[in-house]
Amino acid sequence: MRAPKKESRCRTRRGEAGSSLIEVLIALFIMMILMIGILQMFSVACVVNASSSARTEMTYKCQQIVENLRYIYNVSTVNKDLPNHQNMAILAQAGVNFADGTYNLPYTGGEANYAYWGPNGADVIEQPNGPYRLSYTVVSQLYLPSPGALPGNNYLTITVSAVPVTTATTRFHHKRVDYVATLYQ
Repeated sequence: MRAPKKESRCRTRRGEAGSSLIEVLIALFIMMILMIGILQMFSVACVVNASSSARTEMTYKCQQIVENLRYIYNVSTVNKDLPNHQNMAILAQAGVNFADGTYNLPYTGGEANYAYWGPNGADVIEQPNGPYRLSYTVVSQLYLPSPGALPGNNYLTITVSAVPVTTATTRFHHKRVDYVATLYQ
């Protein structure tokens, strides 16, 4: 035989039956505030990522310029196997100067040395009027060894700078990049 079912009668007081509309609205408001904070983090991450990408590209271009300057320096001063007119032709085409000073690389595409640095040459400058201006500074220095050591050699400190160009359409403002290298004479 089966036992009869016991009916349980739970008596609830008024207001304890479940969530009220005000409680649900407060919970939704808290969730909305949290979602706004998370969405702001995504937008900040996008800006930081774009800025980091631009600085990485500028650093890469500065490194390319240093490698080209090392090549030109070695061809023009160290490598004596090439005839002298070829050395001077490379220097003239690149428009490179190793005297102390600051020198701008082509920007608008109309400069005489754009053929060397542009897309058909070293491909450092990919397009005229790009997103940044490139320049390099040469400083001659004498290495002074410690007392009693053999005399040192002269060397060139080359600082390549990439400065972002800001226009009316620029969405983000990036920091400049300076890349320093040493060429021993």
